[in-house]
Amino acid sequence: MKRLRVPILLLAVGALTVGVTAIAAEAGGAKTAAKVKVALVLPCPTNDGSWCQDAYVAAKQLQKEGLIDLQVTSNAPQDTTGASQVIERYAANGAQLVIAHSAWQDAAFAAAQKFSKTPFVYAGGD
Repeated sequence: MKRLRVPILLLAVGALTVGVTAIAAEAGGAKTAAKVKVALVLPCPTNDGSWCQDAYVAAKQLQKEGLIDLQVTSNAPQDTTGASQVIERYAANGAQLVIAHSAWQDAAFAAAQKFSKTPFVYAGGD
């Protein structure tokens, strides 16, 4: 199951990149994809040898390939209030995709109500 998480992250960012490229092409005939501003919020360190590290490595690869501008918070608060503050701060500062890489369903849903134009992704939960 661990290896399934990385392809899901790549698919989410890839789909958003295609969407941004299509919008840019319609707006000005751009030939290159615009970088997607991605925020990755992790509940653990980026070197945990597990799923946080997998997500971080995948996101860094996308950044290296020039597909995304990446901002990362590791060791984010575990409570809904603390996680909400981190997630919403990224949305308020222009992130085009916020990945809450934990079971922060309530925090992601609350942020989505406040920032309806920003896509939020979370893993786990109901």
